[in-house]
Amino acid sequence: MDNFLREIEAFNQSSSLQTGFTTSEFLLALLLSASLSMVISFVYRSTHNSVSYSRSFVVSMVIMAITVSFIMLIIGSNLARAFSLVGALSIVRYRNAIKDTQDISYIFMALAVGMACGTRLYELAIAFTLFSSVLMYLMEKTGFGTIGPSSLVLEIKSHDKEISIDFDSHNFTNLAGRPELISMETFGRETISIYSLSLKRKGAENVLMQTLVNNYPTADFRILNDPSL
Repeated sequence: MDNFLREIEAFNQSSSLQTGFTTSEFLLALLLSASLSMVISFVYRSTHNSVSYSRSFVVSMVIMAITVSFIMLIIGSNLARAFSLVGALSIVRYRNAIKDTQDISYIFMALAVGMACGTRLYELAIAFTLFSSVLMYLMEKTGFGTIGPSSLVLEIKSHDKEISIDFDSHNFTNLAGRPELISMETFGRETISIYSLSLKRKGAENVLMQTLVNNYPTADFRILNDPSL
């Protein structure tokens, strides 16, 4: 083990004055990783249809890509720098929970682009970005993976107290499946609940909204996405 550590130290000292990349390679890696991650961000923004959208998440993908690209340039083939990076990153803790599991795929896409640009595999980075962006866009627009005809994000706003809606009633179950509660917030006497549910037939959202308005006139109902997509 001591010999291994001495070899790492000797290798680090012998290459400490060598960056391993030129200024033009540095600028190209940062510019390309920023551009490609912006393409991924545009695809994310155009295909995202849930209430968990966040501008800070979009910006973070771009910053993450250029940061990873720079880190890969610094590490290069230097083993000592790689070990130092592991030690430095072990201190960092991210506490922000990701609400939409699809967001994880975009995070890995941005990381992959940053790594490819940082290792100067520019053609692969461009090809991966184009392929993955087109694939994600087509899957979203064609409704790939959906069980029912369409999905619906419904906002329910009650002014005096929380409205207890009978989701098991005959009128509701004929139109949509059992909803899933996404979030619930209370502001004074006003309660806002957001549900995700699947419609059992295309175009059932209009009948569903009319049914809810007729049965619960003291609450406000709003559709947050376009269920026809």
